[in-house]
Amino acid sequence: MAVHGDPQVADAVKSLLEQDVPVEVIVVNSGRDLLPGTLDDRLLERLVLVEADDPRMPGGTRNLGIAEARAPIVAFLAADCLVAPDWARLRVEAHLAGATAVASALRPSPAGNGRIPLSSWASYALLHVRRAPEYPAQWAKCYGVSYDRAVFERHGLFRDDLRIGEDTEFNARIATDGPILWAPHIVTLHRYPQTVGAAIRDMFRRGAELHRYNLAHRRWPLLASIGQVLESWRVAHRLVRLAEGQTRAALMGATPLIALLALAYAGGGVVAALRLDGRKP
Repeated sequence: MAVHGDPQVADAVKSLLEQDVPVEVIVVNSGRDLLPGTLDDRLLERLVLVEADDPRMPGGTRNLGIAEARAPIVAFLAADCLVAPDWARLRVEAHLAGATAVASALRPSPAGNGRIPLSSWASYALLHVRRAPEYPAQWAKCYGVSYDRAVFERHGLFRDDLRIGEDTEFNARIATDGPILWAPHIVTLHRYPQTVGAAIRDMFRRGAELHRYNLAHRRWPLLASIGQVLESWRVAHRLVRLAEGQTRAALMGATPLIALLALAYAGGGVVAALRLDGRKP
């Protein structure tokens, strides 16, 4: 799934085409920039490309892909993500074993040198800690879900009017089918900012977006935003305690950056609340 011809989509597609089982790949791009210039002819020959001139909300993008898909299992991948080599096979095995919806774990993607920068570990710990493979199943966040196609026939499609949370809303709707299977051995790789400066700017932007979301949904939006940042910081440190081996060592090395990025996260919310960013609520 891509917006405005995101060039990262090429590597996302390559990771899907390198799976150890055959996959049907549908790329959905919406917005002003088209993708053929980003995807070379060899890739284009092996996928279905769907493009919409007007930018779509995430749910609308998902729905365009579902309409084109023919496979009995439907999964989604954002342009800024990659997949582990066994990602598709493990999903298929879980669905064949009886699961109608399967959630995957998340890890930071390595940089070009094969190493994961500390800035990526820090962003990961603050943003997606509840999708870490080590996180206890009863508290894990079930996202990155693949679905039996029949789920959409029973429950309809994703809401296309939500800027965020379209998957949360959909997963609540399908709860009558039973719980989503948490499968921590199925891993999606997320590409986080790979320098400290880029990570600070990204967290500041996310803090402003969080405040604008809370402005529409909470009575005390700034307090809610700061509370959420503090909770993210708390559970990030819990992951440091849960992790083992090289993952634990990397997270311990990133601990000072986790605190710095948490400050940037909260700072973005404060600036948005005071309207210092020049944006209207």
